[in-house]
Amino acid sequence: DEGALEAQWSERHEAGAKTIRDLINELKGFYVKVGQVIATRSDLFPQEYSRQCASMIDSVNPLPFEVVRKVVEDELLGGLPLEEVFEFFD
Repeated sequence: DEGALEAQWSERHEAGAKTIRDLINELKGFYVKVGQVIATRSDLFPQEYSRQCASMIDSVNPLPFEVVRKVVEDELLGGLPLEEVFEFFD
């Protein structure tokens, strides 16, 4: 019956979504951004995944500015200081 099949899919999605959520929380960084996309794009992902990843939208602690500065300067600006490229960086 179709209702039983729908319930099975939902159960499978819920289990998979919890696994993905736990893995993303363990890996952090870029993967949290992926989780945020999953959370906000319920048109692309099963609702179970979006629901499990929803906590990643508001509960992520920001990186300290010095960490952001170092990554931007090293990875994006080829070692140049922020002040040489940007008038203002927030």
